[in-house]
Amino acid sequence: IRIDAKFMMDLEKESGVIPKFGMSISTKRKRPYSYDIGRNRIIGLSIVGIEIRFLPKTIGNLTSLKILILSSNQLISIPESIGKLKSLEELCISDNQLLNLPESISNLKNLWKLVLYDTSLTYLPKNIGNLELLKDIRAGSNKLTSLPASICNMKHLEVLVLDRNELTTLPKNL
Repeated sequence: IRIDAKFMMDLEKESGVIPKFGMSISTKRKRPYSYDIGRNRIIGLSIVGIEIRFLPKTIGNLTSLKILILSSNQLISIPESIGKLKSLEELCISDNQLLNLPESISNLKNLWKLVLYDTSLTYLPKNIGNLELLKDIRAGSNKLTSLPASICNMKHLEVLVLDRNELTTLPKNL
C-alpha cells in the first residue's frame, strides 16, 4: 500500500497522534483516522475529532483522494495545496474554525459535494463557480454575508443550503 509518509509524519507532528490503519484512539470518535484503499492508493481519508488546527501542506500529495472528511477539528486554515487533489469528489470540512477557503479550491474540477456546516466562514472563494460539476453545497451555520457571482455558473448545482448565515445580498442571477 502506498501512503504518503511525509503527510503522515506532518499529521502526527500537528496532532500529536500517530495515524495508523484501524486506529481507535480518540476522545471524540472511535476511529479518528480511517482509510479506503483502492488499487494501492488512498482514495478516502477521514480525520475527525482530533482537534488539529492546521492541515499539513503535504495533503496535496494525496492525489488519488476522492473523499476527504475533516470534520470536528479546530482547523483555522486549509493549505493552498488542497487544489492539487484533482480526483477529489467529496470534501467535508464541517465543525471547524475556518474564516475562509483557499482560492485553489476552485481547481477541484471533479468535486460534486462540498460540506461546510459550522465553520465560521465569512465568504466563499470568488472563483467557486469554476467547479462546474458541483451539485451539492451545504454551508449552513456560518457567517456568510454574500455569495460570489460565479456561483451562478454552476449548471449542475441541485442543493444549496445556506441557513443560519448573515446573508444580506445574493447574486442577481441566482
